Amino acid sequence: MSMSHGIQSVSEATLTYLMENPEHIGLFFAPPGEKPGLLYRLLHPKRTAVYYEKLATFQSLPPGFKEDMLHEDCSVDVMWQGLHYLFTGTEWEGDWPARFLMQGGKAVGDVDVSGYGPAWAYTPAQVEEIHQFLSTVTASELRERYNPETMDELSLYPTGWTEDSNDRLIDLIHYLAVLQEYFAQISSEKLGAICYLG
Repeated sequence: MSMSHGIQSVSEATLTYLMENPEHIGLFFAPPGEKPGLLYRLLHPKRTAVYYEKLATFQSLPPGFKEDMLHEDCSVDVMWQGLHYLFTGTEWEGDWPARFLMQGGKAVGDVDVSGYGPAWAYTPAQVEEIHQFLSTVTASELRERYNPETMDELSLYPTGWTEDSNDRLIDLIHYLAVLQEYFAQISSEKLGAICYLG
């Protein structure tokens, strides 16, 4: 099973709410869904009770929360650690804001959103800093920094950099452009962001 990296933009109000109520982060990524049918409700009373409890919580959420769920999201798929390495020159560390794909934000509580730990959040001001950083990175720089042999030696996810070297570089350059466009957009809208591995 692959580990992909996702980013969801949020308003500052929703971001503040989630930082204060991290137990509701699951509802942000997985709302209650459709009401179960009669047969399901009869056969699964405990699951049905959980559904209605989740629905009641969801309906009590503050204005703007549900609208924020509809914001366009962004993913760099499995290229997150490769991009991080090219941005920072390190496996896991690096200077802010170059390290934004892996660290630099604030954890949204200790709720494991997708099996790989808590999501982490960036304020609108931090989103602007990320946008400014990304606007300085070029495809040519990524090509110069790209070293599949070293990346395999470091076991950077998703591994196998030397086996599929050219295609991986094409993917990295593609996702750089995706990130640049996405952060330019959400920065212009003064939005924050939530990142997660899933």
